[in-house]
Amino acid sequence: MSGNFWGPALKSRRESIWIIAGILELAKAGATTTQFARKLGLNYRAAQGYVEGLLGSSHLRKHLKSRNMVHELTEKGELFLAGLKAIKRDADEVFSPPRPSTVLAEDQSGPYSPWRGSRPFRAPPETRQ
Repeated sequence: MSGNFWGPALKSRRESIWIIAGILELAKAGATTTQFARKLGLNYRAAQGYVEGLLGSSHLRKHLKSRNMVHELTEKGELFLAGLKAIKRDADEVFSPPRPSTVLAEDQSGPYSPWRGSRPFRAPPETRQ
């Protein structure tokens, strides 16, 4: 999955949890603090604060790779990211526009329905010959 996974949730609602999720997603492929900052639209100092917190909680690990300090996901970070993705999927489902219903139960028609007060259709009984 790309760093764009969090899409509008990250751009419109800058809660820390979604910034953390974005960092964890990018860390799957290994990334520097500067890359986190650039791809998530953070200043370096803010990105550094998040990275330090994730390192301290063992969600990320760091190692030197060709003169750059690269941050990668730990197993704990992978589990946390999977949980955050599940929460996002559920939240998207809850907040997505309702699908139109093709069947409306008789008692759900509402007070302004043109069918309110009318008698329900009843098929005539079958006659046998």
